[in-house]
Amino acid sequence: MSFLQKLESKYCVVSGAQEIARKKLKSVKSLEELLEKIQSDARRDEPILSDRDMSNLPTFGGEAPNDTHGVYSWDKTRLLIQTNTGWKIVKRNEQPVVGRGSTRSWKT
Repeated sequence: MSFLQKLESKYCVVSGAQEIARKKLKSVKSLEELLEKIQSDARRDEPILSDRDMSNLPTFGGEAPNDTHGVYSWDKTRLLIQTNTGWKIVKRNEQPVVGRGSTRSWKT
């Protein structure tokens, strides 16, 4: 098998895995289930969820927060965020800590 064939084969496998992951994300019913899917993917040697997938996650009711910086999904009372220590579900009333410039981080 040539290098190009190997590359195409790997791309097809990754592409298929990404499609399966996208379908699984669409089928989740809660923030907890979504968090588990994301954490499970992050533990893989080669995560299959792309930046596009992460910016297109399902939501579970409630209005979008006024500031969605660092917020990936939500329900009526909570937000799914990513911090420097990992993914977390926080209450909507918790506020991000504003750092230097426009960098923000979540206090958790």
